[in-house]
Amino acid sequence: MSTCSIWITPRIWFDEVERIGMRRCTPVGYALNGIGGLFWFLGILMIPGMPVYLGYTAVVGTFSWSLLWLLAVPFLVIVVGSVVIGVSWLLACRKGFSYDYERRESSWIERGEKRAYTFSDLQAEERLTNG
Repeated sequence: MSTCSIWITPRIWFDEVERIGMRRCTPVGYALNGIGGLFWFLGILMIPGMPVYLGYTAVVGTFSWSLLWLLAVPFLVIVVGSVVIGVSWLLACRKGFSYDYERRESSWIERGEKRAYTFSDLQAEERLTNG
């Protein structure tokens, strides 16, 4: 029995087979994973952006101490992204998604049957695509 890992942070896929396997296992979960990664990206960009904005308001004379709550916004955006990524992996785990690094195989259960996507499947698709 394989265990399923639930990630809450964006990460680099270990292999293209893992990425495509998750997309085939749960298209909604795969899309949510991408959306959560975008939230993280925006949050990371906002970390230096908010102090710059507050500095700008101080320079132009519109700074108010009540604006300091904006410093929390990037971290809240990252937390939202983490929740979305966690939900995406929870959807994959509900279908028993797992990736075998040694065999380069993604597998999951769909309608009671075990499904798999392997490196040889990827190579066959590439041959068909490239002619």
